[in-house]
Amino acid sequence: MSLDLAASPPTASVAQSPLWASRQPFESRSWSSAGTSSSGPAWSSLSDAIPSYSIRELPAFLRLKLDEKDRLLAAVRAELAAAAWRVVYCVVCMDSLPEKSMTRIEPCGHSFCRDCVRGLVVSQIESRRFPVLCPTCTAEPENNSEVIGKVTRELVLNIGITVEQYDIWIELEMSEFFVRLQCRKCQYSSFFNRRELNEARNLKCPSALCNHVWCKGCQQEIVPHGPEHSCDGSLELKHLVHQRGWKYCPTCRTPCEKISGCDSVTCISPGCNSRFCYRCGELTFRSGVPAIAARQPHRCRP
Repeated sequence: MSLDLAASPPTASVAQSPLWASRQPFESRSWSSAGTSSSGPAWSSLSDAIPSYSIRELPAFLRLKLDEKDRLLAAVRAELAAAAWRVVYCVVCMDSLPEKSMTRIEPCGHSFCRDCVRGLVVSQIESRRFPVLCPTCTAEPENNSEVIGKVTRELVLNIGITVEQYDIWIELEMSEFFVRLQCRKCQYSSFFNRRELNEARNLKCPSALCNHVWCKGCQQEIVPHGPEHSCDGSLELKHLVHQRGWKYCPTCRTPCEKISGCDSVTCISPGCNSRFCYRCGELTFRSGVPAIAARQPHRCRP
């Protein structure tokens, strides 16, 4: 067998270059999701954070970034160290304390020590007073009401109070918009919207097992599907008179009921003694002497 050298392509002697010289310069695009589908997400976060650098320039770039972070951390440490030794005067206890022991009330910006603010908040919680105002603002009558400081929930959490006191604080905070009411029948209590409570006339127990309804004005129970309620009882009496078939005295408007006898009846109200027809309700005679009133004849209109 002979080897045909003419059929082979001509070759040239090429000097082999080192492996590091054949690599392409480092680019941030090389960190994209190569090999994934075109519809998949690309890892472009590194390309946004690091510009295109060669492999020789990248260490210098990262060193600059690390040095910058070290400078920021050193500045923060210096500021915290200075604040730890900074002394602030509390106008309540008249003591000078480190700034880290102080707290500030917004929006007035007055500063007090945590112990004084905690004592103020606890005393107001025990007295059920809300909101808790800045003591410096309330001591100065010339202060504008728009800039008077108020203790917020975040400040209460920072100064540290007990769980029971915090529950009372939440209830007082909600009382600005809600009111806690207790059902007089089942003793179930719940919060009602203050605006809706002001507009409502009747209140209903929120418990599904009770459904008790009572009047907000007189606190009396309202019977479902019963007569219309009135705090003075006039509507209930009118419904009862109509239901029983009673008649009103035409003089004093006292309800009267005929038990037996004729339709000519005398008003039972003391000092009235008016005689009227129980059938038509017309006044027949009025006299202070019942014997005289009884002798007056009457004939109902057809």
